[in-house]
Amino acid sequence: DELKQQYPDVKVTKTWFTNNDEKVCELCAPLDGVEINFDENFYEPDGYSDGNPPRHINCRCWLSEGTRING
Repeated sequence: DELKQQYPDVKVTKTWFTNNDEKVCELCAPLDGVEINFDENFYEPDGYSDGNPPRHINCRCWLSEGTRING
């Protein structure tokens, strides 16, 4: 929150990645490469996960954080 106040033109993002192979499940495949605001969730949290990878048992997905300049 402090960084947001200091640098209002910098947006922190996160991008979902899969291994993009035949083992990627139908839940995760559509999320590959999707970028959202850091404070958002990729899907509705459930009892297993918080809305970010891993989405399910044996999930091999991961996130990458980055920044974008607004404007």
